[in-house]
Amino acid sequence: MTQAEIPFPVLIDPSRAFVKKARRLVVPTLYWIGRDGKVQYARTGQRPAAEETLLFRKLQARGD
Repeated sequence: MTQAEIPFPVLIDPSRAFVKKARRLVVPTLYWIGRDGKVQYARTGQRPAAEETLLFRKLQARGD
C-alpha cells in the first residue's frame, strides 16, 4: 500500500476472518475502526485513492 501512498493501515485478510465476522461479501470494503474497537464507518465499492485519502483525513480529524 505504500506504493499507492495510502496514509492509513490496510488489512489483508487471506483467511477471511474479518469478512466472516463483519458479514460483508462486497470487495473492496472500507471500514473505519474507532479507538473503542467498533466500526464507526463502512463503505463498499471501489473509489479513487485520492477520495479515500480525503475521507481518511476527515475521519481522523473527528478523533474516532
